[in-house]
Amino acid sequence: MAKYGTNSGGRRVRAGDKPQPLAEKITAGKAAQILKAPELPSEPLLEAVELDGAAALYGEDMPAPSDYLSARQKDGKPLGADALFKRYIKNIEFRPLVLEEFDVNLWAVAVENVKVMPDGRLVLSFKDGTEVEGSLCPAGSDTVSS
Repeated sequence: MAKYGTNSGGRRVRAGDKPQPLAEKITAGKAAQILKAPELPSEPLLEAVELDGAAALYGEDMPAPSDYLSARQKDGKPLGADALFKRYIKNIEFRPLVLEEFDVNLWAVAVENVKVMPDGRLVLSFKDGTEVEGSLCPAGSDTVSS
């Protein structure tokens, strides 16, 4: 027991020598386990659907950077934030409004969490509070294929 009355102590997590890389274990002739990736189904598990009441997105002209972004620092050098702002807006202007492939960054920014229900339904909760329900089960099936 520690002097302040708790049962803390013992080996710390990840204390001691670090595990040897797999390649070094194999070349040294030691036992090593290579994890195999799970086999994924060839057909997509999720099906795209039209969202009723979805916002119609229209492009707007780029607003001019504010004087604050274009200001000079105390040492007289330009801040440069206005150029960064312009480059960011130009990048957005050239992106399509419809995604053609999965975007990890957009997923991380937009999705709060995904709940997988026992019956195979998915409930996606977005950071703005919107929830969308979908299914992992193929049409006419009662169970998730594995």
